[in-house]
Amino acid sequence: SFPPNYYVTDILEVDAETLLVSAQSHLYDRDAGGVWRSVDNGKSFAKVHETPTFTLTTLPTANDILATHARNPEHSVSVSHDGGKTFSDFGRLPWHAGATPFYTCAAPLGDGRIVVAGMTRSPGLPNNTDSQFFVKHLAGGASEPWVSLDQPTSMDEDSMPKDRMAILGDPELGDLMYVAGNAGALAWRVNVTTGNWTKMWDTPDVVDDSIPHGDCRNYAWDPAGSGRLVLVSDGGIFARELPRQAGGKWVSLNGDYASMELLSAHYDPRGHRYIAGAQDNCAIVTNINSTAKDVGIGFVEGDGTVTLVDSSANPSRLYGTTQFLGVGTIDIDP
Repeated sequence: SFPPNYYVTDILEVDAETLLVSAQSHLYDRDAGGVWRSVDNGKSFAKVHETPTFTLTTLPTANDILATHARNPEHSVSVSHDGGKTFSDFGRLPWHAGATPFYTCAAPLGDGRIVVAGMTRSPGLPNNTDSQFFVKHLAGGASEPWVSLDQPTSMDEDSMPKDRMAILGDPELGDLMYVAGNAGALAWRVNVTTGNWTKMWDTPDVVDDSIPHGDCRNYAWDPAGSGRLVLVSDGGIFARELPRQAGGKWVSLNGDYASMELLSAHYDPRGHRYIAGAQDNCAIVTNINSTAKDVGIGFVEGDGTVTLVDSSANPSRLYGTTQFLGVGTIDIDP
């Protein structure tokens, strides 16, 4: 019975009967969002917070839940001390002057600190983006100031204010967390105490030059108990073996998954084949007289978008482009 047409961003199970659901906006009102609570396992919901919300994070202290918000630099973090019944402001984050967060997330550390991160857009061109990280002790409450954590690069290196990022605290090492971003800002191991950032995809941290897909969305620990760190991206799911130290490697968990997100597709009536723009899988074309089982061939690298067929020619002319018509190649993308 959750109300329709909301952009749902997170679902948190508080206990066997209690669910929290957050939303960032509504189809007909970009400023309509918040947090809803159900005490009957989703049969009914009551709205408990009015601020559009991106993430809900359970904190190690009893009944404490952190909510993060975007688009409002004055109010980016709320906390609940009663299992999501009520929320209150948890202190102002020191965003850069003029910057507005378009995505926010949070992670508790094992040593009692909290890290909140966000991607920001600054005045001017829409792709003038950056990211920031903030740390404070949970026990300090709303009055304790958030302290900025330095970063080696923006986590939104491809400068598209639609992207996401991921942070996750290590359950065994109290001041260690993992960060993942977009384009060349892939996966990092961060010691919050020393401020040291280590690339998790470069020599000597990996033994075989393996690398996950870019444009990362979320982290989790492998539920099989293998100690692997799981990374979700818009190109699939990957696991990092031995994530806490150098010498590990990345493996794909995609298996035989075979679907694609097509942004456009056109049929060639002369060749009886398709040309399609596949998000994160190039602009692709199938063979002449193709069948449903034929494998597409990528002929434009990157995020395939716009396609077209000119069948006035014989054979037909087929067109495909990457996003932004190929403008703005990212030289630092690994």
